[in-house]
Amino acid sequence: MPTLAAITPADEGIDRKELRRLLTRFRAISAARLERVRGMLAPRQRQFLDLLPLLLHIDHPALPGYVSQHTPCGISGYTPSATELAQARRLALSFSPQRLSVPEPRLHAVYLMGSSGTLGHSDGSDLDIWICYPEELGSEELALLARKAVLLQQWAHGIGLEAHLFLMNGEKFKRGQRDALTGENCGTAQHYLLLDEFYRTAILLAGRLPAWWLIPPRHEQHYDEYCSHLVRKRYAGRAGLVDFGGIAELPAGEFLGAGIWQLYKAIDSPYKSVLKLLLFEVYAADHPAAACLSADYKRAVCAGLDDIDELDPYVMVYRRIERHLLAREQPARLEIVRRCLYYKAGKKLSQPPRAGKPSWQRLLMERLVAEWGWDRDKLALLDSRSQWKIQDVEAERNELVKELTSSYRFLSEFARRGDAARAIEAREFNILGRRLFAAYERKAGKIDAVNPGRAINVTENEISIGTLRVADGAPALWAAWAGVTRGSSRPAGRALRQAPSLSELLCWCLVNGVIGERTRIAVRERADGLSAGEVQGMLRELREHVLGEHADVAPGDEAFASAARRSRTCWCS
Repeated sequence: MPTLAAITPADEGIDRKELRRLLTRFRAISAARLERVRGMLAPRQRQFLDLLPLLLHIDHPALPGYVSQHTPCGISGYTPSATELAQARRLALSFSPQRLSVPEPRLHAVYLMGSSGTLGHSDGSDLDIWICYPEELGSEELALLARKAVLLQQWAHGIGLEAHLFLMNGEKFKRGQRDALTGENCGTAQHYLLLDEFYRTAILLAGRLPAWWLIPPRHEQHYDEYCSHLVRKRYAGRAGLVDFGGIAELPAGEFLGAGIWQLYKAIDSPYKSVLKLLLFEVYAADHPAAACLSADYKRAVCAGLDDIDELDPYVMVYRRIERHLLAREQPARLEIVRRCLYYKAGKKLSQPPRAGKPSWQRLLMERLVAEWGWDRDKLALLDSRSQWKIQDVEAERNELVKELTSSYRFLSEFARRGDAARAIEAREFNILGRRLFAAYERKAGKIDAVNPGRAINVTENEISIGTLRVADGAPALWAAWAGVTRGSSRPAGRALRQAPSLSELLCWCLVNGVIGERTRIAVRERADGLSAGEVQGMLRELREHVLGEHADVAPGDEAFASAARRSRTCWCS
């Protein structure tokens, strides 16, 4: 429930008192989220976040990220605190705050955005940072700034923190000028959806405020005119604002591109992608009357809501999806969404908190789980995921893929009503499409990675390998069972995997971690004419080519820019 008085802007503008109240609320929420981020980081990692504005504000050869004296630096409206200067002094003894010259600001602001400080932030989460720069920076200056960003990312990596620094300019963004597709950048696949995420998750680290904070929700349709009105009437100065534009409407063409992009991201992070893809489905289902979540967020702040748990971006995503699925009487899909949120939060509620005192994330997740009516047995089952067997892992993966493709089919059908393919460039469309086929297409002979990166330990201590005859006249299948069976009798229980060839079966077991270095292999020599030595020999060859130093590295975008081709042939002697 709101705990602050509502702010109701007048039709002709907003008085300065009300404007200050609104900015104070947004600043307070941003500061509270920043403290949550800091609390989740180790002390050395926290140093990166604390010093980042200072490192972008000044150039000093002894400090991380230094490129040259010509690198654009200086953040508008930012003055390093005594604590930040002391931290920099401890980091580089030759750094002297007394000799610090204050540069003419060449940068507008620095923001943290995405899952940082939210219910979905975990120990392994990365930090997405926007460095906002003015349009007048030349290509050489931008190249120096980009090099500095890379060096700062490398410094963060050295202290165990994955950070991605993006150079962003408001005017270029409004014109749709975006970087090409990369592993951490959605290219031209999204614009307004990315802006929607930025506005509802952005944490101000230093510099100018978002002009979007000042525009009342009901004036979003006339964002530019209202923004100009505030500046013209001197309610706000452009010199203190960063302007990426408004979100009057979410274009229908973006949903297909965003859906493809999330399917691509789901290859490595399915739980997060299910939530985002369902949100896009909700937006598409309500189009063109859809109100984006950033508008809901701003409306809630204006109404006086200051509970950062209820304003948490992941909670707001969940609430919107929940209303959508309940209205359509789809409880099974809602259960998958709840499971995705639970795993994304990463708190095992069936176990006591590690530090003795529950974190704010755990307390918030406990409230949600109580709403859902989950009992201790349900939580224990979900929390034992790291001990699941391969059948459980595969079943979970299949459910997630089914949900992902179901949502994507909805978006594709929606997109057929318009020219949605223009949402992304043809080359990027082809690359993303081929990546999706490589990851999700099911076909004979393909080795499916149902346990990507072998994230869950499903290695069996003992495995039995043998043939399985399915019907008279049909070719025998090769199968793997958990445990060891003596003699030539058929192993009991359900097979872990069946395949038409032994090499395909063994390769699948290796890729998904079912067979490890110490797994004991048993064969039925008389029944199948196969010796244990032959199986071990095949495993050695496959392990070398599939998992060893000769294994193919993950293909980059260039590999998917052209049609499929054979890159290597493996012979098992």
